[in-house]
Amino acid sequence: MKIFPISRELLDNACFAVERKHQRLPFYFRGITIDRNLIQATLEVLNAEPLHTLPQNCRNDIRERTPDGLDRRIKDYLGTDLRTANIVTDVLEASGIVQNVQVPSPSTGRDIKGTQLLNAWVWISDKANPPQSVAHKSDRVDRVHEEIALYQRKLLENPYDIGTLRTLATAYQNSGNFEKSLETFDRILKLEPQDALSTVNRGIVLMKMRRYLDAVSGIERGRSLGNNSDIAFYFLGLAHLNIGHSQEAKRYFTEALKVNPQCTKAQEGLQTLEGPGSASDSNGGTIGAPKSQDFQTYLGALLKRAENDRESFFIIESGDLHHQVGGYPGLNHRMPICCDVMYGMMQQGDQILYAPPKGKGASLKIQYQLPRTGVGTIPRQRVIPVDRAPHQPIQNITPPGVSADKDFKRSAFYCSDLLMVKLNAGDIASAIKYASDLVTFSDGEIRDAAKELVEQLEIRMESGLDEIPVELITKADRIAHKVKLGFGTM
Repeated sequence: MKIFPISRELLDNACFAVERKHQRLPFYFRGITIDRNLIQATLEVLNAEPLHTLPQNCRNDIRERTPDGLDRRIKDYLGTDLRTANIVTDVLEASGIVQNVQVPSPSTGRDIKGTQLLNAWVWISDKANPPQSVAHKSDRVDRVHEEIALYQRKLLENPYDIGTLRTLATAYQNSGNFEKSLETFDRILKLEPQDALSTVNRGIVLMKMRRYLDAVSGIERGRSLGNNSDIAFYFLGLAHLNIGHSQEAKRYFTEALKVNPQCTKAQEGLQTLEGPGSASDSNGGTIGAPKSQDFQTYLGALLKRAENDRESFFIIESGDLHHQVGGYPGLNHRMPICCDVMYGMMQQGDQILYAPPKGKGASLKIQYQLPRTGVGTIPRQRVIPVDRAPHQPIQNITPPGVSADKDFKRSAFYCSDLLMVKLNAGDIASAIKYASDLVTFSDGEIRDAAKELVEQLEIRMESGLDEIPVELITKADRIAHKVKLGFGTM
């Protein structure tokens, strides 16, 4: 592994930035120790990459069974099997050193979580040819922006030039400005509604925006206009794969290969679908199951669109949001995650118009005020629907194997302590066990909160997400604190 050492001064500055945002090094965070060596390893591994970006590909496993990515590189660098990348990068992102980004998976083509070293923290990694290592990415970005400026000037001379408009839309897409790309393709289709190429390309932009159902509709229309290229078939297959329609995805990947037998991405798509066992992505998540980032991105786009239309508020129901993102209705739905995202994006002034009895379900309806303030989100409100019966304390029934004189309060105390130990260690299976025991040994609001914690942990485990977010650890810490004060125990 080729590494160019970080200077002591730059490493000192990075450690100071972390300490200023968090606490003095070393410190314990979400089951691992954040220290100078871990920060150095992360920065040097990222700096060695041409684009200073790597997929995280985290795994609680030995190095040899960890897929290549930031987690594997850090393990190799430090000679450890401990998973660290997803945790240390959250610390570094909060400190303004890296940013967590979406990168394409080499095996599936789907976006997965990655990490990028910010330009301010990049140093020269090749003395023989310094411009390439530091300026490669910024040069590419500069070229794309120069192209955009050039095509914009050309359109001033002829606003109806379809070729220039199509090239401009592609340049916007390459720069990551999908909204502008979409606007430009819409402008083309107003001038030339039968433009099959632009219709398919517009669908591909929708695909990159994770608007999978809209993408399918758009690309299908392009095919009906005569564009039956391998690219159209491939992206149709990819959109169906993200929605969870495995058979349709397989059919379109196969069609892409009939048109172009060398379409390697379609081959990879088929390999993913026909592989042993249930298909899963490189992070262990089920293919086709939307992630929290998918819901967040789509809801953010809906709010932005309503804001641009000068609406004063926007109302959405969780069932509608999940249906638009994909995977609902269906056995592979992620409704609890969808609801968590809706709650998490609330700000001051937003209102919960209706919540199902357990707080999560297809009938959750929230009104978001517009324009968005940009301030931090507010804590989730506890909502009890009008028709919900008041909570009745559980009876003091001795659980199997527990003597009648068992001290329930002491049991709850021990369960809450062990729960925190397992959460901080990242042991999600054991954490579920102790949280379930806490439900047995507690009552009232503590019992309700512990049950909700169990549900959220089980959802993450079923989804193949072995990372325990800091929000759940904080929630568990509040529960444990109340237990130790004597609240909600029998």
